[in-house]
Amino acid sequence: MSHKRSGLLPGLMIGFLAMLLGTAGVGAGIFFTPWLPRSLHTFADGIPFVIGLSVVAGLLVVQAMVLVRPGARTLPPMAALYAGAATALGLTAGRAAQDARFPPVDQLPQGTAASYPGLTLDTFVEAVPAAAALFRDPLEVSWLAWTSVAAAALVALTLVTLRVRRVRRLGAATTDPAKAVEEEEPEYRAPFEPLQTSKPASRPTGSLFLPQDRDPA
Repeated sequence: MSHKRSGLLPGLMIGFLAMLLGTAGVGAGIFFTPWLPRSLHTFADGIPFVIGLSVVAGLLVVQAMVLVRPGARTLPPMAALYAGAATALGLTAGRAAQDARFPPVDQLPQGTAASYPGLTLDTFVEAVPAAAALFRDPLEVSWLAWTSVAAAALVALTLVTLRVRRVRRLGAATTDPAKAVEEEEPEYRAPFEPLQTSKPASRPTGSLFLPQDRDPA
């Protein structure tokens, strides 16, 4: 029940689905780069383009996870993990698909320099190890890939953390007034006992310590 109230399990499930969608989006953006306007992916050596794809993947994870009104403190780091994984997997898959579709000329069989084998499942699987090796290259080569992963993770961590804090603050604000109302109950009233309305103060009757009102003789 606590998992349901905190949105932990729904947040993890919908975040995982968003990670898959983010992976597909980043991979598609990398794969279709040759068909995009050249100025889009060549500006500043393509750094804004790659980082922009990673930020979009992070925002996709954020938008999915905040739908369940997350209140668990473990969701922000999981959101960062999902966003970073979506970026890393998307970059790897996109580069592998691109290498399988357009392999370097020196890797083509002799006499087929003008033709490409095409993108198939076999060629894609063969290209995955080389594409994943980008993250194992020296930092001066792989810095853009790691920066993109860090950007996506930071966006997801920050925005989901703010959302979790807001949800927990709203939850505390809705429970405290109820407790205050219970504490302000002045007295106990038995079941079915009619509510006694307050009357203006008057001299009590039948008191042994005050003179009684008597009719004049």
